[in-house]
Amino acid sequence: MENKIKNALQNISFEDIIAKSMKLPLVKINRNEFLLKQFAHIVEPETMEMILTDGTVKAGIKYSFLDKLAKDAIKQEIIRVTAISAGAGVPGFKFMAATIPADLAQFYAHVFRIAQKLAYIYGWQDLIDDEETRNKMVIFLGVMNGVGLAHKAIMQFAIERGPIIGARIARQPLTKTLWYPILKSILKRIGVDITKKSVGNAVGKAVPIIGGVISGGITYAMFKPMANKLAQRLSELSKMTPEEIVEYFEKEENIISEEDIIEVDVVEDESEQ
Repeated sequence: MENKIKNALQNISFEDIIAKSMKLPLVKINRNEFLLKQFAHIVEPETMEMILTDGTVKAGIKYSFLDKLAKDAIKQEIIRVTAISAGAGVPGFKFMAATIPADLAQFYAHVFRIAQKLAYIYGWQDLIDDEETRNKMVIFLGVMNGVGLAHKAIMQFAIERGPIIGARIARQPLTKTLWYPILKSILKRIGVDITKKSVGNAVGKAVPIIGGVISGGITYAMFKPMANKLAQRLSELSKMTPEEIVEYFEKEENIISEEDIIEVDVVEDESEQ
């Protein structure tokens, strides 16, 4: 049965799953509404206005409080995604192939939800206001999955939308043409790993009675560490001083090169053999 599940997963395009997840109605977090809910009852109107305009970091919100909000946001989203996953785990093997794409799309919709919440908590600007920016959220997904290229790319992204926006560095931000192969490489690397992890999830779904419990448990085991990795990285970025940012980009090893993108492809090819 596991071989049949692997075959079903191999026929699924991970890029299609991500594209579908980003189009689901639940995926977008309204930045202003979210920030108002977090801060309006505890800060002065002037500070609230600064949070909405410039972000939490530039508004002077304490890092310890931001870290607490991040933990709370992760807990809330875990409850939502595991509940949905447990409910979706009921179908048996007969219907599994039809349900896996939709289940994965829902899972990643919640992944992108928590990515937005964490980004807004740590001072980022709106992330889904245009298609180009929305596509770059794949970088967050890469950080969540430990892709080295994503850890470099998120620094470039932070200059455009993050708390270090407009940082004065000698290196110019990446052009749209250069972003495309970077995002494709990150997606390909994640796709290989996720296909392997999803086999266990799919096997759980093929057990009708306890499948919901298994599926919900695996979702929790995947979602929590992914969210925690991103929260840690965003927290680190929010605390960087202008001097540290300049120093980072002055080091050649921190700059994305063609070799970085090629290396990702090589790793993927080896894992498939």
